[in-house]
Amino acid sequence: MKNYLISLALLPIFIYSCASETETEDMVMIPKKVEYSLIETTSWLPGIWENANEFGAMREIWEVVNDSTLQGTVTATRFELPNSKDNGGIYIDTLETITLEERNGSIFYIPAVKDQNQGLPVKFRLTSSSDSELKFENPDHDFPQLIHYIKVNEDSIFATVSGQFEGQQVEEKFPFKRVK
Repeated sequence: MKNYLISLALLPIFIYSCASETETEDMVMIPKKVEYSLIETTSWLPGIWENANEFGAMREIWEVVNDSTLQGTVTATRFELPNSKDNGGIYIDTLETITLEERNGSIFYIPAVKDQNQGLPVKFRLTSSSDSELKFENPDHDFPQLIHYIKVNEDSIFATVSGQFEGQQVEEKFPFKRVK
């Protein structure tokens, strides 16, 4: 009888411990889905954008990698002038690669420029956004400290890089038209 009473007293503990193991197993087996909502503010950026003139063209090519990341590549095509030594040659060079990703509730613009910072990436945090505007800042970077994209319309964007450079305020503007 004594063993029966001890078993009866331990039964709730045994049942609870089994239930706890099952719940723990279920939690491990079902991965938590991460929702990326901020990256949706960049939905107008994917495509091929070009800034061209008679001397060459610069392209920004943006592709969706997954639900939290875009990948960008900036290339330059330079046309040699007719009176140059090469007489009309065309040169294409990749200037930078950019990762645009949502991480821990923030969006980061992470460029790696070919001949700057030893080719290492630099992070700029999204500080302001709307349906047609993205502002990324890194006040500790040498230049630029601000990268700004404005969607003018479906086929036109305007990019600006700006900040202090050698004690002077500098701003470079790049109007782009959609190629694809």
